[in-house]
Amino acid sequence: MKEHFNNQNAIDSILQKTKEQYNPGAMKPAIRRIVEMNGKTVSGLRLQWLHYEGMGDFGLGDYWENDEKQAAAHLIREGRLVPTEIHEHYNETKLQKIKNFDDVNWGKLDDGSIVIYELYKGLHQDQMIVPKGLQLNGLKLLENRMEYGHVLEDSGIELDLEGGKPAYVKPLLTGSMVVKLRNRQKRNLC
Repeated sequence: MKEHFNNQNAIDSILQKTKEQYNPGAMKPAIRRIVEMNGKTVSGLRLQWLHYEGMGDFGLGDYWENDEKQAAAHLIREGRLVPTEIHEHYNETKLQKIKNFDDVNWGKLDDGSIVIYELYKGLHQDQMIVPKGLQLNGLKLLENRMEYGHVLEDSGIELDLEGGKPAYVKPLLTGSMVVKLRNRQKRNLC
């Protein structure tokens, strides 16, 4: 049975902070899930803040206010926060980004399967992730929104994946304002 979490202020605070972590300017603290430390898998949902310490250094810390940690865990279980790609942090810790649902790049492959993708410039290859584990909560929310017409399929793009093999994905637009705008544009064209 799922526990009910009802501190709306903590929920709103976490949702706001996850939106702000991608704003331009100096790096904002960002929520990360610790997946592995010193070569050992970390069990459960261990969340910390990644923050800039200056001089090119980054640190992890428990800088939670009130019930924010519980709110973040609750939002991940609901699918409103979604763990995405995993990065190594100083070759000793693997961290998984946590993004607001509407900031996740959802896409559909030709076979109809849903993936999460990241587009990168320069030296990094694009990434494509087949949802599993905690990401399935976000996928369930996406499928629910699709069922009610709150997701739009966009024109396909080519991902530049590792190994040189391209993948074609159709982005799934989830932002409510984007969906409303595109629906209005379609209506005006008819």
